[in-house]
Amino acid sequence: MFFVVGLGSMGRRRVRCLLANGVPPEEILGFDRRPDRCAEAKERHGISVADQAEQMGRAEVEAVFVSVWPSFHVEYCLMAAMAGKHWFCEVPLELSSSGLDQLRRVTRDRKLVGAVGSQMIWHPASEYLARWLSEDVTGGLVGAWGTCTSYFPTWHPWEDYREFYVSDKASGGANIDMIGHEFQWL
Repeated sequence: MFFVVGLGSMGRRRVRCLLANGVPPEEILGFDRRPDRCAEAKERHGISVADQAEQMGRAEVEAVFVSVWPSFHVEYCLMAAMAGKHWFCEVPLELSSSGLDQLRRVTRDRKLVGAVGSQMIWHPASEYLARWLSEDVTGGLVGAWGTCTSYFPTWHPWEDYREFYVSDKASGGANIDMIGHEFQWL
């Protein structure tokens, strides 16, 4: 069984990916602090929903997908690892180094698999750049410049962008999220 923490846009994507890969709905358990998201996931995808995140510790749960606001990633990954569950997390794993050593230690000591979503490093342009730099055609890399833009109202057109994490200044909002995706491939 798979446990999906967070049933917003990315959590729903994880549910759809599991279903598309042949995992039956009864093998997916979801959790979200928002009852409307739980109801939608249950109705749209036929999955069961938990009333608390701690249910990820159930014996039949093998792995946990963490798809919540970035400021809560390590908290839920650590909860999964402490429960002896493999975990997958969205980028960025953490906004600071707080909790990373403990998460790494628990994951390693319990021989678990922990993975962070990383689409950019597998993009053909990223692979080309890595190959080009390794051939040392131009010498060593001394700097990089790039532009990343986004129009936040289109991220979640069904909800006010000022009411979800991209506008949460205390946790870095979209800046941290965008930087996490863009810098990982550099």
